[in-house]
Amino acid sequence: MKKVLFLEDRPARQKESLPNKEADVIVLREMNGLHMPEVSDCKAIINNINEGVNVIGDVVHLIIIHESTLTPVGLNYLDKLCKERSIDLILFSGGIGQMTISDFGYKMVYLNVADLYTDRLIPFLKSYTEGNVAHILELINSRWKVSYLLLLRQLLSTKSIEERAKVKDIDRILMLEGKISKICSILQGIGVDEKSNIDSVTKRIRIELDK
Repeated sequence: MKKVLFLEDRPARQKESLPNKEADVIVLREMNGLHMPEVSDCKAIINNINEGVNVIGDVVHLIIIHESTLTPVGLNYLDKLCKERSIDLILFSGGIGQMTISDFGYKMVYLNVADLYTDRLIPFLKSYTEGNVAHILELINSRWKVSYLLLLRQLLSTKSIEERAKVKDIDRILMLEGKISKICSILQGIGVDEKSNIDSVTKRIRIELDK
């Protein structure tokens, strides 16, 4: 069974935002594999994270945490920890309008709180703890591959612009190539490789959306 650490510093937000209010909170608290500390313990753990102190424990596969509670030190600490242990990370906040994804060292999703507390959350966490989730983007959409394809198309476009520039930034091009390679390795199972171009990726996006 996989372990999830859910750090919500404002429990009232869960009761207000989850579809079934208090009933959903009870389901979360009773879920095997999910540790959701009470508010005082939650804030103590977050404070330690912000001081760079390891209080996560040896076996955690996914951390869900309110991004606004983290200092730059805390964010850097989580980034290092997740890379070292291959821990998945979900950051949520009420102040963002567009979801951000990353898979460079570990899987990370940064999303609006309204996209976290939906009717997908409990089924996602149950599937995750049971080891049946291929990617944390399944929390948002079962068609998570499309998100990566859109990101890949954007990176290919940016790389093309950089390569056509009169003064080429070789370091930036190499960085883009590394990101493209990483995404292609994730999507290899659906026929995407490093030789893919914008047209072929666009075609694959349409295929995925039509499923």
